[in-house]
Amino acid sequence: MGMQRVRNHYYSGAQILRSSSITPYDYIFTKPRSKAADKKQAAVKHSQAEKRRRMRINTQYEALKNLFQNKTKTDKASLLATTIEIVKNLRKNSILQEASSSSKKEMNKVTNQKKMQEACSPRNDDVFPSWEDKWSLKHEEDLMKATLNCEDKPGLMSTIAKAMGSVEAKVVKAEMVNVGGRTRVVLWVKDSNGDRKGEEILKRTLSTLMQRPVPKKRRFTQ
Repeated sequence: MGMQRVRNHYYSGAQILRSSSITPYDYIFTKPRSKAADKKQAAVKHSQAEKRRRMRINTQYEALKNLFQNKTKTDKASLLATTIEIVKNLRKNSILQEASSSSKKEMNKVTNQKKMQEACSPRNDDVFPSWEDKWSLKHEEDLMKATLNCEDKPGLMSTIAKAMGSVEAKVVKAEMVNVGGRTRVVLWVKDSNGDRKGEEILKRTLSTLMQRPVPKKRRFTQ
């Protein structure tokens, strides 16, 4: 009879454990942290972060001290002020150098344009065609100046243009004057290839044009 009561009591207790909602086993033995404990842990983390920050600052401070060993004042405030002053001067010098470089480039550009204009400007005694058949080719600055004096001939300019195109030469300026059946052609040419090939072809072209006969009906009669 006594054993039956013990058995019934055990079964009823087990049923209560199964039917009731209880917390997990590990939660029973773990106490919830208090607000004071959370604050303490946060303070420890903050203290460690501050310590690491101060270590980094001290490392940079030692580096500055090594750079300015000749300075009498080596406290942090003085070294920081010196560093700021140096950075300001470097920035100022950089701005001045950039401005100077831009000014020099602009001056060089203007000078080159002036030289090219002077090279391409004909002299007063070198404008009208002469009565002598002749041609010349000479260098002025970085250009070739080709001059041709002859009787007016058909296809004169087209022949010269083809010669320029065959060597990819760029005609910077061209002048042609016709007076009394005589023609004067002046070309300022820039050789795109930068070699002597264009110069040789231009010489042969000018020589060929000089030797080309003029049709009798186009000859000028005085």
